[in-house]
Amino acid sequence: MKAKIAALVIAIAAMAPAYAGSKDIQELAHYTGLTERKVQMILGCHSCYPEYRYNYQRSLKQFKEALGEENFEELMAGRPVTLDNGIEVRVASID
Repeated sequence: MKAKIAALVIAIAAMAPAYAGSKDIQELAHYTGLTERKVQMILGCHSCYPEYRYNYQRSLKQFKEALGEENFEELMAGRPVTLDNGIEVRVASID
C-alpha cells in the first residue's frame, strides 16, 4: 500500500505546474494579450485545463510571437526574462 501511495505522490509531483508569482502571470498576460488562465496553461500542466485541447496551440503561438522564441525558451528553462517594457519575469518549476 505504501508503494502505491509513494508512486502516486511521485506521479503528481511530475505533473506539478510551473510556478510564477501572480504578479509575473499578470505581467505576462498583459504583455502577450492572453488571459492569466491561458498563461498558466502554457507555463504549467497543460492538460489540467479542460479547454486545453481547443486553446493550447493557438495560445502558445500567440505567447511565443509576443515573447520571441529565444525569450520563451529562457523563460521555460527557469531563467528570468526582461520584457520589452523593462519588466523582468521568471517562471520556476516546483520540484
